[in-house]
Amino acid sequence: MSLHPPASQRRGAQVLTDRETEELGEAIDRIWEIGRGFGLDPFPTHFEVVPATIMYEFGAYGLPGRFSHWTHGKAFHQMKMMYDYGLSKIYELVINTNPCYGFLMENNSMVQNKLVVAHVMGHCDFFKNNVYFKHTSRQMIETASVNAERIRKYEYEHGERVVEEFLDAVLAIQEHIDPHLRTRHPSPEEIEAERRRRPPEGPYDDLWKLEERGKPPKEEERPRRRIPEEPEKDILGFLIQHAPELDDWQRDVISIVREEMLYFLPQMQTKIMNEGWACATGDALLATSRGFIRFRDLYEQEMRITIGSGEPGALHPITAFHKEEGVPTLRITTRRGYTLEGALKHRVRLADGSWAFLRDLRQGDRVALARGIEVWAAEEVPIEYQPETPGTIGGPQARPPATLNAPLAYLLGYFTGAGTVTESGVSFTCDDEAHARHLGDLVETALGVPAPVREDGAPTRKRWCIELSSREVARLFETLGAGAGSRDVPDAILRSPRHIVSAFLRGCFDASGCPGAEGVTLSTRSDELVQCAQILLLNYGILSARSVQADGSARLEITGSSAALFRDAIGHELPCKRAALDAYLEGCSGSQQEEATDEIVAIEPGNADVFDITVDVAHAYVANGLINHNSFWHGRIMRELDLTDDEFIEYSQLNAGVLSPSPSRRQINPYYVGVKIWEDILRRWDSPTEEERKLFGREPGKGMEKLFEVRELDNDVSFLRNYLTEELVEELDLYVYELRDDEWVITDKDWEKTRDMLVASMTNMGYPVIEVHDGDYRRNRELYLVHAYEGRELDIAYAEKALQHVYTLWGRPVHLETVVDGEPVLLTYDGHDNITRVLN
Repeated sequence: MSLHPPASQRRGAQVLTDRETEELGEAIDRIWEIGRGFGLDPFPTHFEVVPATIMYEFGAYGLPGRFSHWTHGKAFHQMKMMYDYGLSKIYELVINTNPCYGFLMENNSMVQNKLVVAHVMGHCDFFKNNVYFKHTSRQMIETASVNAERIRKYEYEHGERVVEEFLDAVLAIQEHIDPHLRTRHPSPEEIEAERRRRPPEGPYDDLWKLEERGKPPKEEERPRRRIPEEPEKDILGFLIQHAPELDDWQRDVISIVREEMLYFLPQMQTKIMNEGWACATGDALLATSRGFIRFRDLYEQEMRITIGSGEPGALHPITAFHKEEGVPTLRITTRRGYTLEGALKHRVRLADGSWAFLRDLRQGDRVALARGIEVWAAEEVPIEYQPETPGTIGGPQARPPATLNAPLAYLLGYFTGAGTVTESGVSFTCDDEAHARHLGDLVETALGVPAPVREDGAPTRKRWCIELSSREVARLFETLGAGAGSRDVPDAILRSPRHIVSAFLRGCFDASGCPGAEGVTLSTRSDELVQCAQILLLNYGILSARSVQADGSARLEITGSSAALFRDAIGHELPCKRAALDAYLEGCSGSQQEEATDEIVAIEPGNADVFDITVDVAHAYVANGLINHNSFWHGRIMRELDLTDDEFIEYSQLNAGVLSPSPSRRQINPYYVGVKIWEDILRRWDSPTEEERKLFGREPGKGMEKLFEVRELDNDVSFLRNYLTEELVEELDLYVYELRDDEWVITDKDWEKTRDMLVASMTNMGYPVIEVHDGDYRRNRELYLVHAYEGRELDIAYAEKALQHVYTLWGRPVHLETVVDGEPVLLTYDGHDNITRVLN
């Protein structure tokens, strides 16, 4: 790869410093190395740093050195004005040649240029390997310059206005070529050579033919040869060969426009594909719209839900899932006891808002905590429990509620903290007789099972025991995740709304918690319970400290302002514990606010399967209370670069802007749609469903192989038709709409109709298919065109203007057969008037 400094710098104005030029050159080499490691195979590429004026000139003309025309100037003025007013910006422009040329804006930041280089690499790989680019000229910059010189020559010979007006007519129909027709059309020189081979006509030759006029043609001459023999889609090519009134220079101008359009056509056919072209371990808890879910469960069930991004109440959709098996990992532990294990290049947010790889963290670094984001499930969890037939299991039959409600959640919390499974059912112990009887009443209310209370005969400590002589209750608790030997927060609680989680934690702290002079503490033999409770408390905004005691028990401590939050959000039902907590808070009323950051105190290496997700817009998610960054080609390549913290923040903001849905509901962002489809292909071929394995014989782990296959063989039409699924249509919020009475109205949300409408809009790059059916219509060398009507009518005003341009090129009356209001009509331009008549 090569990098040329800005032209202004070569003229003496220092735009990039020598160090910045060196850094950008090193980044280009590194990006190419990373991309090749992923399997990309681009053409060699030369990069040029250019000022905005040059960038927008190239963008308007399509190619450096292309011929001048007022339409190019108009496009330049519009694009440059949008840039000057800060409404849009071209970050890069890449030319499909061999070698490719990539142009970078000289006032881009360093990270913008790195992102652009990664993006250009994806384009250049696509140019080289996609079948639709196989026949494009790879020396088009030189060709365009030669073409421009020929047109300047014609302007000198025939006048600028004459050539410009002729170009107006050609450019008006420049899209009407046939990309699939590889028939070679003769050059103007070959046409001239053929003309010279004909016998020369003398000045009186027409007189010898007078006697032939008025006579019927001979029998063998009656069947005239139709021109063209078959309908011809390549109108420009047909004009070059058969237009009766054109001079040689005019045929050459048409051939120039046609040649350049054949170059641009594959890019128009693959816009969505071309623009579209890490990890934490499975036990991490993610804060989602369905509650807290283990990363492994999220991946295996492919839950396309929304997830917390680290800001209060902010939820963003998950659009893709990723897994890597058996990779080296690092587990970080903070002073408060928060932990996270992930791949070496998994990123977490630091206290100052920057991002860092796990591999780059050191003891003493401070990470940001996702404090008080308040992301909870919205609906109570249904209880899928079928009671046993009476008499088949010991004890009375339980009558649980339809959903996991607050009373039952409190019982589960209390059982987790101070309950046991017995031979006859379950039991609870309590230090307070009044509360014990309250628990008994709660059991009868929530489950419909008698719960007698008896005094425990312990000699040193008076306690009360609530016994439920019902093995069915034990089976119900086990169904909900609180069975024998379990001392963890049940999954049903993790996936419950805020008030249900509060009830569970209240029960747990009433059973095993102790408010006092040190704040609120929770002591248990289960470190898993304490870890999970710590993550749940952080969601409220409650900071806590987790530790392991000398006897192996786990302890959770809540102090200061977090203790006040605990009282307000969760609290105690036991009067004695409520009083103790109030007393503690009165004594520390002046305590300072706690920071939502924590210091790393331990980093341990490991090896594990790791998981990652792609999160729309925010590109971040909360796992185990820490804020993590999620990670197609430019994103993957950028993640491998050693960006500085500031660069990574800027990249994240820039990438989020590029990969966001279109602000207009009536347009699509090709970057956004393309990336979503590529990610979906990767997911479905990496992790096929059981049904896909049986139906298609699809083997897991083939995602990258499938990506490169699609990259080689498809264009936008086949890409959308084959890979835009029902789930993606719903996720991308696509629908069919039309204008009715000056108002845009959604007319259909059926996913197949929506996909087919989108495919139809991409067919022939969205232009109507017009074919030449007769170049000698009425035996008068009139041109007869036919619109291939497929349900979409032409803009008649535009069609009439286009016919005038075609007349300029053909030189005889031009006809176009189409459909208007369901009826076949013929549009005609005879050189003076536009005429419309209905066909029988």
